Amino acid sequence: MSKPTNSISLVKPFLALIVLSVVMLVAAVGMVSYRSNDLVRSTFSDYMLDRIELREEAISKLLNDIVDSPDSFAALHTSKEDADALRRMEISKRLADSFSANEVVIISPKGDILYSELTSSATMPPQFAFLEEDVARLLAIFSTGVSDSVVIDRVAVGDAVIFLAMKHFMVGDDARFVVVTAPLQDHSQTATLSGADEVVTALYENVERMSDLQFVGIKNRVGTTIGWYGWQKFQPASQTLREYAPLAVIMLGLILAVTFLFFRKYREFKQAVSQQQENAEFRALHDPLTGLANRSLLIPRIELAIEQYKRGSKGFAVHMIDLDRFKQVNDSFGHPSGDQLIVQAAKRLEEICRKTDTVARLGGDEFAIVQTDVSSPASASRLSRRAVEQLSNAFKIEDADVFVSGSIGVAVCLNQVTTREEILRQADIALYRAKANGRNRVCFFEEEMDREIKHRRENETSLRLALSQPDKHGLRVVYQPQFSANGRHIRGLEALTRWTHPSKGPMSPAEFIPIAEETGLIVQLGEFVARQAFSVAERWPEITMAINVSAYELHQKDFAKNFAKLATEYNIRPDQIELEITETVLLEDSAHVARTIKSLKTAGFKIALDDFGTGYSSLSYLRRHQVDKLKIDQSFVSSIGVRDDANAVVQAIIQLGEALGLSVTAEGVETEAQRDALREQGCAYLQGYLFSRPLDTQDLAKLMQVLRDKRAKAQRQKPRRIA
Repeated sequence: MSKPTNSISLVKPFLALIVLSVVMLVAAVGMVSYRSNDLVRSTFSDYMLDRIELREEAISKLLNDIVDSPDSFAALHTSKEDADALRRMEISKRLADSFSANEVVIISPKGDILYSELTSSATMPPQFAFLEEDVARLLAIFSTGVSDSVVIDRVAVGDAVIFLAMKHFMVGDDARFVVVTAPLQDHSQTATLSGADEVVTALYENVERMSDLQFVGIKNRVGTTIGWYGWQKFQPASQTLREYAPLAVIMLGLILAVTFLFFRKYREFKQAVSQQQENAEFRALHDPLTGLANRSLLIPRIELAIEQYKRGSKGFAVHMIDLDRFKQVNDSFGHPSGDQLIVQAAKRLEEICRKTDTVARLGGDEFAIVQTDVSSPASASRLSRRAVEQLSNAFKIEDADVFVSGSIGVAVCLNQVTTREEILRQADIALYRAKANGRNRVCFFEEEMDREIKHRRENETSLRLALSQPDKHGLRVVYQPQFSANGRHIRGLEALTRWTHPSKGPMSPAEFIPIAEETGLIVQLGEFVARQAFSVAERWPEITMAINVSAYELHQKDFAKNFAKLATEYNIRPDQIELEITETVLLEDSAHVARTIKSLKTAGFKIALDDFGTGYSSLSYLRRHQVDKLKIDQSFVSSIGVRDDANAVVQAIIQLGEALGLSVTAEGVETEAQRDALREQGCAYLQGYLFSRPLDTQDLAKLMQVLRDKRAKAQRQKPRRIA
């Protein structure tokens, strides 16, 4: 699931990048627009100032040309009396042509008016009344000898800015000055500047109100701003933006709309993926049938309880629960009904637990509870007892009351730190003991159980070695004879397994046979016994050989076929072999076991029902499986003469066998009183320590020889009939 998560995590940065890109684009466009407009304004300003300077240069050049030209302005150098008419005419002609209707005067070094074009007198024209200080400033420049050329200044006259130009010339020995006032605008040189509309004003306060104009300051010679050169604003970038603004807004709106839709779809997709992840995580950590935690979640819960215990919290307990007789429910009602029972059992377990506890299903009919905040074994015991009580109550399956029970093994962590593997192992051991002790009960783990488990494990390992090398590790087969009632003839032999452990000495079959059945080694052990028994049966073909067969072997797929093949290998007649099975095998009512027994009967082998009377002793078993022999359990034989009902039970079994045409063998005959009672009741075959202990082949051969010798001696001592 990590790849989709990583892909989704990239979407937010991607969307943030889109938004940031749009913002940066808008900012960039705005900045470019501002800088473009500012550049145009700067260009216009430079252009306007350049025009002012060019105008000044043109005025200066014109005055120099007029005053310095000997031909065109010679009248200015004559005396006043002789040249008034000529002077008037030349000045009027030359200056008026150059400066249009603007004022032109000639003054003395003291500022006296010597000539005025408009007034034709020595009086001050009205326009020059405002320029006395400016004219005096220009005369001061000439008087200091700073300049002998044209001096121009920019001055404000009313609401206008004009050029005030002055040129020095001599008339004889007298100094004269030509003073010209020229407008800022040159109508003879009209400039085109992208449609700029020039406006001139001398009032600063008017400028602030003209928001649609742009200005450049006009300064005089001393640096004082006397007016502004203004023109209609020209902002091409802003104009372009205004033209394309609607389209840009539409495009931006589309981008934002697409981004919004994409983001919404992304959120929906993210929520869906997140939900899928949560569902996947839930499925990975919970049982699909009951919704309980599974083993994958149980393990971290146990580890969490261990960590909390290490940090000072109370102890905890692990309860391993197994439903008893659940298989019968499946077989009787079917797997769907079994699932219903599992769901109901899970609900009952949840109801008796706190929210801080964890109830898990480990599979099949196995459950587990991690109980936290356990201060003593008593608190764990209370929970287990409630669980047993709840599981013992009737379950409603298909409108029928179904009864099962629960076996519980409990491991408590109170006094020492443990590991999850160890606590689970202890709970499993306790559960095993609960089931072995009769089910429907609670067992707490004890150290003695652990020692037993270790002992069983050691025995299992040793048994495996013994099966691989029987002679080296003390595994052998002995044979207990089955005698005729008079004790003179051996009618059969029962093959029995004996094991002498290399270090522990002789071990009881009751100790290692269950280990072999639990681990599946019983198949290998059974084959070993069968081979040994067949070799002995081949030696004495007139004697029946009884071999014990476990339920585990009968459940094997090809047991009957393989057993018959093994008998053929040793040239053994099937009717010489008697397979002993217990009543518990038949109680399973397994169809496969029934087929296996039938196949063995068809092949010619005989079937003996061992330990008869200790189970249900149902007649239907005897008829269904065509049993050939009944073996009276030694518990009834040992009770003869001790309990009043023992003789009656034994007599009933013998009579049942006679009625059904079955032979009967009594096991565990150890006293002469038992022998006599059995013989009196008509039991045909006897087996027990009174007659012989289990023997190896050598001792068996000796016993056979002894019996033959006794029979021969008895035959010789028998009196002959006299004819």
